[in-house]
Amino acid sequence: MKIYIVAPYSAMEASLKKIKNNYDGVTIDYGIGNIYDGLKLAKNAGNMGYDAIISRGGTAKIIKKYMNIPLVDMKLSGNDILKAILLANNGHRTAIVAYPNITTGAKEIIELLNLDMKIYTINDDTDITQLLIKLKKEKIDQILGDIVAVSKAKELMFETILFQSSYETIKISIDYAVSLINQLNKQSTINIIRSKFFEKSCEDYCILKGDRIFQSKYLNYECMPVSYENLIGLKYKNKNKYNSQNTIYIDYSDKLQIQLNRIMYNNDYFYLFKFKKLYKDMLYPEGIISYTPNILYRLVYNSKSMKKALEECVDLSKKKTLLVLSSNDYFTIENFLAYIHNHRDNTSNSILVDLKIFKNENIKTLSSYSVKNIIFNNITTHDQLNEIKKLSNISNKQIIIITNESNWIQDEDFILNTIILPKTKERKEDIVEIFDFYISYYHNNKGTTPLKMKEDFICDFDKIENETIYDLIKVLDSIINNSKDLVIGMDEFELRLIKSNIDLLRDISNFTLEEVEYKIIKLCLEKEEYNQTKAADSLGISRATLWRKMKKYNL
Repeated sequence: MKIYIVAPYSAMEASLKKIKNNYDGVTIDYGIGNIYDGLKLAKNAGNMGYDAIISRGGTAKIIKKYMNIPLVDMKLSGNDILKAILLANNGHRTAIVAYPNITTGAKEIIELLNLDMKIYTINDDTDITQLLIKLKKEKIDQILGDIVAVSKAKELMFETILFQSSYETIKISIDYAVSLINQLNKQSTINIIRSKFFEKSCEDYCILKGDRIFQSKYLNYECMPVSYENLIGLKYKNKNKYNSQNTIYIDYSDKLQIQLNRIMYNNDYFYLFKFKKLYKDMLYPEGIISYTPNILYRLVYNSKSMKKALEECVDLSKKKTLLVLSSNDYFTIENFLAYIHNHRDNTSNSILVDLKIFKNENIKTLSSYSVKNIIFNNITTHDQLNEIKKLSNISNKQIIIITNESNWIQDEDFILNTIILPKTKERKEDIVEIFDFYISYYHNNKGTTPLKMKEDFICDFDKIENETIYDLIKVLDSIINNSKDLVIGMDEFELRLIKSNIDLLRDISNFTLEEVEYKIIKLCLEKEEYNQTKAADSLGISRATLWRKMKKYNL
């Protein structure tokens, strides 16, 4: 590591001689030169392979302007400014002439000490000579300033005192330069290592350099999912396998798989540990996934219609009986599913069964699953209803059917247990609280700007009452992530809603049939956050068909 210090005045040399050999593994050299003379020194240092330059004031500014090299500006400390002011308080009529980085701090000290010193802040356009001549005429006989002002003041026969950088200030600047170079070197190494390790992005990983953590990232965990000691143990346990295979797969537990790779760079070994969650869905047959409520789908029941529906739901779910939830609004269905999942008991767990995929003859086997709630989706035949009814007779589990249309169901046992969930137009009293909760969640967790809906938003409720809340939430999501306003009004909401529909129609009208299919599948996947079961349901196709289409279009 090599650092070059451009000292704008010769008095700094004594401190530099003392400090330059105090850093192991760091070569520190210096030269004396102000402004453009200092720039020449800096350019020579850059050509000689120095990693960073340290200078101060106007010299640092000019180096930064003309050179692309890490630069540390040696800022004067408050103590440096105070010392110079106290030295200048010696009976002379004194003026301070310097750049803002000095005069700002000097002004506070002079006011605090109640000193009789005038302050003149200069910049690159200031004619310093004319300013000093003016001060001469005003009987000022001493100039306290930086090297530029002091040099010209000496020529005009002023007494001068220079703001000097102390030993401590120089040391702080060198420490910072060392830290900066280390950080830049580490980042460069990280970029190289990542390019060697990763062909695509990875959400959860830890990279070891030797036995020390070099870099890590955890998006799905609060911290590293295994202990540091376990990590080191796995590294040494698999040391004989590194030469025989590129990637080592370690089933750490039934919930975690670790992928281990090793590479060498600059004579150092780097070890990559990728952490992959193993989900319960992997243990279920095709067509079944574990159900976890979405925290954003909060149940709000200020409206009479929702209160009534919730009372029916509570009553039926207490009996552990069949329950049919009918709505074309996935958001409202999700509200009730989450309520049932969370309120039966503290250990409630649920599975979602897609009957477009799961075979009818296997429905009865679900009684052996260690879950409290079984949710059925995509029911289209009476045979499926009969199998579900048989399951309810031999099981004490809560059986839930979700459907967007229940009129076709003729069985009395199902009809008596059907709840027709309220539509958006029946939930006027709920909508603002739903939106405000969603806005607040994004503001607190993702730093988005909006804070709430406008007070009069609900006055124009009729403009959105025919949309599903699920679709309205998608529009709200788009506004939240793009708006710079603190509150969201109906005008912006309605405009975004109309634009989303127009954009879709305009896009589709220009495409071939295959392009239309690709566009619709892509939009649906994005809308459902790449949940293939939900996307297949929205598209009206099986998940297997969706999978084939995704493979065809490389989605």
